[in-house]
Amino acid sequence: MTKRVTQDEIEQAKNVDLVSLCQANGIDLFQRDSERNQLRWTEHDSLVINTKKNIFKWYSKDNVGGDAINFVREVLNIASFSEAVRFLNGQDYKQAEVVVEEEKPFDYYFRNESDFSNANDYLLNRGISSEIIDCLHQKGFLQEVKRYDKPVEKYVPHLAFVWAKDGVVAGTTTQNLTYDYDRFGESGKDKPKIVGHSEKDFGFNITLGKPESVYVFEGAVDLLSYWTMNPNLTNSFLCSLEGVKEQSVHNFLNYVILSKRTIPSEV
Repeated sequence: MTKRVTQDEIEQAKNVDLVSLCQANGIDLFQRDSERNQLRWTEHDSLVINTKKNIFKWYSKDNVGGDAINFVREVLNIASFSEAVRFLNGQDYKQAEVVVEEEKPFDYYFRNESDFSNANDYLLNRGISSEIIDCLHQKGFLQEVKRYDKPVEKYVPHLAFVWAKDGVVAGTTTQNLTYDYDRFGESGKDKPKIVGHSEKDFGFNITLGKPESVYVFEGAVDLLSYWTMNPNLTNSFLCSLEGVKEQSVHNFLNYVILSKRTIPSEV
């Protein structure tokens, strides 16, 4: 019977430097001028190595990626997990020096505009109830701000969806309010963007009473649209995943249970 690999052996294998691993196995890498801390495989440029975090992602293969063990299994075709660990530890590969960055707290650095008309018009045109818009704007959940738009080299109006958590701002999603059909296609609008250092796997959320039900949405406008169509919602927690992220669902449920001191009966 083959001896099982130990946790120490697994950790050592995970920490093998991916660049040295590629060099030793004839995998040529190159760097694009516009990309920092990233190298690509010359034969398949959708495979990207993040040299700072020592991880890879292969975008053309359903986002396959991960550490050195996954790299050996997916790229060098060593199928067995234990064989991959032994392969990595059986060679004199360099160990990666991964820099662990300290998580920065979110800083809401925007200056809220006194004129909310652009944001208000955008939401009204999306069919959102004026009563909901007014309520959330007064409470600070919806704001109009200006963000720098690099392609046009100027500050332009954005709608800010402000994330609340335990009474403080935990992050923000912004929606560019200017139309540009050349850049953004048929809709003329850019996609919403999460502001840097927003809490990971969290999002825009609204609490109505003591939550007994949790409603999950892909985006903030979807959330507001549902509330508009169901204006009598009570004892509910509405949350936006800001995309499709399973971990966000877990985080929101934990937040409701721990912070709101209630266990939802319906999700």
